Amino acid sequence: MRTFISIFLFALLFISCDRNSCEKTMECDGACLFDKVELAANMTYMSCFDTWGVSYVNEEDILVVGLVPDLKSSFEEENLPVMFSASFYANDIPLQFPDPGFFGEVYRADVCSLEKLD
Repeated sequence: MRTFISIFLFALLFISCDRNSCEKTMECDGACLFDKVELAANMTYMSCFDTWGVSYVNEEDILVVGLVPDLKSSFEEENLPVMFSASFYANDIPLQFPDPGFFGEVYRADVCSLEKLD
């Protein structure tokens, strides 16, 4: 019984720590420009930054891409529909080459949660 209680408390602590770290990530303070919670988007590869990102159209009908430099390879699929939560920051990922064909806004995204949609 004592082992069960110990395992339960450890699991509860682990879940709450993970939740708190996600909530802390979602606190848009300091250099954070804005955040989005549970937003539907698509995965896109930005070759000019050699980085994958989440893309969506904002309320002003502007295409927004949040670059995610530490993205898991299982999400590296063009136009993959996803649901995500993230804090957005000024983009500090250097251009690999100029891309005159992109018309939108590019940020660096600190993703708190990311899941594939069916």
